[in-house]
Amino acid sequence: MLNYNLGASNYVYGVAATRQRGHFGSAGKYGQNFAPEKDTDFELGWKSTLLNGRATLQLNGFYTKYVDMQIAM
Repeated sequence: MLNYNLGASNYVYGVAATRQRGHFGSAGKYGQNFAPEKDTDFELGWKSTLLNGRATLQLNGFYTKYVDMQIAM
């Protein structure tokens, strides 16, 4: 996580996180040949205080990259 104060009322940040989950469901129902599911999440944001502290503005962007996504039907 990266944080940076642009001034008294502006703040920007960035986050990157990865995760891995094991096989989906039970091995008997879905089989044992699934690779583990992996995802990497990215977030960028800007927070600002406006009008002498009476209003707050927040803008965020999110992106997730999946590898071997598993969905139950």
